[in-house]
Amino acid sequence: VQFTTSSDTATGLFRYDLYTDSKGEGLIHLPKGEYKITGEAPWPYEIVSIEPTTLEITDAEIFHGVAIELRERDDLPLGDAVITVLLDDEPFAGVAVLLFGDNLADSTHTGVTNEDGVVRFRVPEGPYFVFVESPDGQFFPEDEPLIHVIAGETVEITLNFSSRGTGGGETNVTVSTVAGNEGVPCVEVRFFPVGSPTEDTPLHDLPNGDIWNGYVLITDGEGMGFIDLPPGEYEVEGMDRPGYRVISVDPASFEIAEGDSIDVLVEMEKLDDGVGIINVIDSEKNPIPGVLVTLFPEAGDLAFEGETNKEGVLTLELPAATYYVEIPPPPGFYYPTDEVVTITIEPNATSEITLVFEPIDANAPGYLTVFSLVETFDEAIEVDIEISQGDVIVTSAALTMENGWNYTGEFSPGEYRVTARAPKGYSVLNDDVLRDDLADEAFIDVQVSPQGNSAVFFVVFPQAETDSD
Repeated sequence: VQFTTSSDTATGLFRYDLYTDSKGEGLIHLPKGEYKITGEAPWPYEIVSIEPTTLEITDAEIFHGVAIELRERDDLPLGDAVITVLLDDEPFAGVAVLLFGDNLADSTHTGVTNEDGVVRFRVPEGPYFVFVESPDGQFFPEDEPLIHVIAGETVEITLNFSSRGTGGGETNVTVSTVAGNEGVPCVEVRFFPVGSPTEDTPLHDLPNGDIWNGYVLITDGEGMGFIDLPPGEYEVEGMDRPGYRVISVDPASFEIAEGDSIDVLVEMEKLDDGVGIINVIDSEKNPIPGVLVTLFPEAGDLAFEGETNKEGVLTLELPAATYYVEIPPPPGFYYPTDEVVTITIEPNATSEITLVFEPIDANAPGYLTVFSLVETFDEAIEVDIEISQGDVIVTSAALTMENGWNYTGEFSPGEYRVTARAPKGYSVLNDDVLRDDLADEAFIDVQVSPQGNSAVFFVVFPQAETDSD
């Protein structure tokens, strides 16, 4: 749901966006002003009516209601995607499979595999990333595969996961995590090579910006795990997870040769829950209600979320652990630091933190990022990017595009058009172009907000070979 206003309001923002939750409800905190209300319906729905279509906010203490009626539509070009998930070459039932389009709000589809490990989707034509998660959260693909659904056709893909971790070696390491007489699932166990890591040693990024080299294993639903490590000497660290604390690791270090086996025991203590209180206020100490707060631990499979109440407070009863706190900036505000925010929940205790958001400067620039994906995954090609505002070209660049973020720049607030031109032999796709209508040029219109972050996404394809020019 979009709330659009003019640029001469207190914050200078043009539009505020709200996404409804699983119940079709949502709450947004708006500055005073007059707003036009519009919406975008997720497939397979379209909007029938919005009531009211305009809104005037005159008092921050007043709550207003908006009702949107939807109906199902049947005029979209649809195709079928069949995903088969295997575990150790056997059907993996009960697995959540998600298809992500390049607009996550409009193009997300979820299903669960049947007893044959198969789930079928009937979705609008276009590109989708495939993401798979098992019921206990320990199996993830290293890369989310990209599939292309074509209207009237069926695309099939098989993903085969292993219950055995691999470090590329010929050794056998068995890990058990226990609390009392019970196994502890989803415990992260790290293996650090002693000495300087080699170029083949995996590199891991943590949410707080730290980086470490080594191998990782996550225990299964029974608290067991297996990993093959390259021969060498290792130090072992078991990670606390929500509700559990590591007491000891035995052995804490070991040396293993090719063909050897070793058992590692991680003993843990089960902890009582605690209470976390998160206060969200502005720089004048006014509460900010309706803010989504997500708490997730450094290790483990759990995440918790909720919205602040009218007093700008969220109170949660949580398993004891240290959590990273993630809060999208409320409309009209930004968080003035890049520091990672954490809260530590102690057993049978209350922990409290306060986050202070600053009002956005209406004249401050925002950031615009161009994200590209080369379908072949193994090529770096040069693509021309042009960013314009009306008839004025603001900037242009020839980018060597690989998978990942390719370009970020600062721009004054306003609406921009980002155009991508593929080199000879390639086509470029955005969410407005269907697979059977590929071209060597595509564009996306995007709004840059003051001190905000906007992004656009392109997919570049090799053109099919033909017999003629």
